[in-house]
Amino acid sequence: MPDLFTASAAHDSSRSRNFKSLKLKINAAIWLLAVLMTVIFGVILYPFESRRYDSGVKQIFQLLDTVFQQRRDDLANELFARQARALEMSLKDILKVEGVVAVSCYLPDGALYQSTHKGAALRLLPEESRDLDRTEAFIGTIDQSADQIIYAHRIEVIGNNIGYFKVFYDLSDLKQETRISLLIFASVIIFTVLMVTALLSHMLSRWVIAPVFKLRNAMKQVQEGGPGETVPLSGKDEIGEMGQAFNAMSLRLRESQEALLRTEEKYRGIVQNAIEGIFQSTPGRGRYLTVNPSMAQILGYGSETELIVTVKDIAGELFVDPEAHRLFSRALEERGQITGFQTQFYRKDGGIVWVSISARAVRDADGAVLFHEGFFVDVTERREMEKAELEREAAEAANQAKSDFLAKVSHEIRTPMNAILGFTDLLTARTQNPQNQDYLNIISASGKSLLCLINDILDLSKIEAGKMEIHRQAVDLHRLFSEVRETFSLSLAQKNLVFFIEIDTDLPECMLLDDNRLRQVLFNLIGNAVKFTDEGMIRLSAWPDEIGTDGSFDLMIRVADTGVGIPAEEQQRVFESFHQSAGQDARHYGGTGLGLTISKNLVEMMNGTIAIRSDSEKGCTFDIRLRQVSPAEPVECNGPPQPPTAAPIPPAASVPAWDGHLPTPCLAGTTILLADDLSLNRDLVKAYLEPSGIRILEAEDGAAACQAARKERPAAILLDIFMPNMDGFQTLRLLRTDERTAAIPVIAVTATGMKNDIERITASGFNDYLIQPFTRQELISTLLRYLAPKVAARPPVPATQEVAAGMPAATLTQSQWSRVLRCLEDELTPLWQAARHQQRIREIQKLADGLDNLGTEHQLAEIRAYARQLHEGLERFDVERIQHLLEAFPGLIMALKANRPPEE
Repeated sequence: MPDLFTASAAHDSSRSRNFKSLKLKINAAIWLLAVLMTVIFGVILYPFESRRYDSGVKQIFQLLDTVFQQRRDDLANELFARQARALEMSLKDILKVEGVVAVSCYLPDGALYQSTHKGAALRLLPEESRDLDRTEAFIGTIDQSADQIIYAHRIEVIGNNIGYFKVFYDLSDLKQETRISLLIFASVIIFTVLMVTALLSHMLSRWVIAPVFKLRNAMKQVQEGGPGETVPLSGKDEIGEMGQAFNAMSLRLRESQEALLRTEEKYRGIVQNAIEGIFQSTPGRGRYLTVNPSMAQILGYGSETELIVTVKDIAGELFVDPEAHRLFSRALEERGQITGFQTQFYRKDGGIVWVSISARAVRDADGAVLFHEGFFVDVTERREMEKAELEREAAEAANQAKSDFLAKVSHEIRTPMNAILGFTDLLTARTQNPQNQDYLNIISASGKSLLCLINDILDLSKIEAGKMEIHRQAVDLHRLFSEVRETFSLSLAQKNLVFFIEIDTDLPECMLLDDNRLRQVLFNLIGNAVKFTDEGMIRLSAWPDEIGTDGSFDLMIRVADTGVGIPAEEQQRVFESFHQSAGQDARHYGGTGLGLTISKNLVEMMNGTIAIRSDSEKGCTFDIRLRQVSPAEPVECNGPPQPPTAAPIPPAASVPAWDGHLPTPCLAGTTILLADDLSLNRDLVKAYLEPSGIRILEAEDGAAACQAARKERPAAILLDIFMPNMDGFQTLRLLRTDERTAAIPVIAVTATGMKNDIERITASGFNDYLIQPFTRQELISTLLRYLAPKVAARPPVPATQEVAAGMPAATLTQSQWSRVLRCLEDELTPLWQAARHQQRIREIQKLADGLDNLGTEHQLAEIRAYARQLHEGLERFDVERIQHLLEAFPGLIMALKANRPPEE
């Protein structure tokens, strides 16, 4: 109060001195108090702000840890399965949490795998990895000046570390609060100093009564629900300390209340925006207390309220299986919680969804269940994917079982068929009785028909199993059609049929097609046309249709004949397996009934369709449409194109059958090893090779074969693939690992003929292979590729009876012989290989011309005779004679090598 500091001049001197001393003391106390208060407030401010800041960081940690724990399973599953898209969506959901500015996932090596923000660190720092490996989770700052902190957590699956999770949280709000608090405290200090100065004039009323009154009012306001109310008090006495304590308490209460509201809002946002269904329900049969929007959406309800109001019995109205609810309730009752319980729920519209429920029982202090809370996820799509995967695996297993069965059937049929056809051929050559020869011919024809049926069934099974692939390449249609015509030239000539080829000039020179598959389709269609046409003509034509702007077009191919035709009621059934048109004598025409089925499937694989038009007794027309065929560069085609032609093929002249061929070189004394568990197969090979004088060692299994090979060192080994105890592949590995047998040529013998089996044989290291049933010519030709160098020095054998009769070989010098052999091996052998494998007249003609020129130049009667016989076969379209001559070509070379004069 002012009167206490303004004493009158009438006061005695001691009173004046006391007053001045009190004023001086008060002034000194003011300055001292100001200094002390500044120091005290600074000392108080630092730990206070530190604790407040740490409390805020701890609350942020709890928030981020809660968010992580809620998404832990999803993040672990998505990171473990490398589901980048799903992981990105999960990170974006976490990004929605207030204060979160970036979320990142890292691999175990620290490399960044997924992030919501490009500014996130590319790698996890080594010290962060070490901290996470020790503590599993931590929170820390990026640097001292940054306004962000990092929350990091290790992600584990079944105890194994699969990566790390890091959240960047914005601290700007917390730091802003700190700055505000500092400003408030600074204001308080200034205000307090000013108040102390003012208190000197107001004394007790301002120091005691007014502060207490203000403190009482502030406490009343706080009591009535107004946290944050402060009292501007200063001083060091009990009232000032009480005011400061009250102010701090009020401010902290307000901050806590605001933080609680912010946290509640955040959690409310998480619940409202979560993609999982979140719920609270009563025990027993259940009724929902609270649900979030996702749950209502999953179950097909328009809002949370509608779901809560509508569903009054969860067990009866939502659970499809009542037993599932019983198990769910029992698990919650016994264990208190349940995770990943999958069951079916009814939707509002009556549909059914698969859900995965995780829940726990919330109990009171006495242990009584208050309610159930948890979340569930719609796993319908995942269940359907798992079901589809199981069905796919079952289908693949069925296809594999089918392939295995067909391979087994093929093996079991081809093995005895090898003996039937082989011994039939041997008996045919040794039987003079015409009737017996007819019987043998019937046996051979029936066996070949059965073999054809097996091959057709294998082709059909490959198509149905999806194992037949389409490989497009540049194809010259003129050349392809001409080759098809040449293939059927003998049959056409025998029936005096005219064959026309018509190719529209608008078609490009070359186009992208699967040459092999299209060739197979044409062979089937033209083969049927030749078979069912006794007189008239067959026409093969092609033209473009529906040409696109990109240059692609629909290729139309037509095969028409003047044969017996197909009745209208049978035309759609001819593409069915094993079906032949009614009225067609199967004994007369033969066939398996699979050719058109295979053709239809192959055309569809090439993105095409096939259709039939026919009038009974007026011929048949097949139309093929291959869609979106692209032109190709002419340089990519295999050889120059041939001009279109419609000229008929003339009938072949009647010539006597040619029953001889060039004999093989002298193989007497050569040793080969034959390993086969079936004596029937061994007997056939021995009968095939008996005239050659080859010494044959026999083994019934792989172990015996390895022992005989190490002891005898044969020139070659014929090794059966399917043998008991040790199959051909295991036997080959043992032979290749023994230095005594590693270099011996090993030829696989198999009866399956399946593509994957042949590929495995080739990849395993076999030198060659034979597929049963094989002919004597195929066997000897294959052996000669590996035995020829070993018998080059054997005595010569006349090339043909024609040469031995009156065409002596010329005597050549050593250098001339070298040029002849070099020409045979470097120039003519590749021509022979092409002619033998492709069976094209052009290649065979080139081979015959080359041999004729070589024989004429060096006066070699053997070569000239061989060339002349090859020319005769071509002129007469004698396919069988040409085949025999081509198979005998290695023997011609070996005979010439044996005639080579000694070196000078």
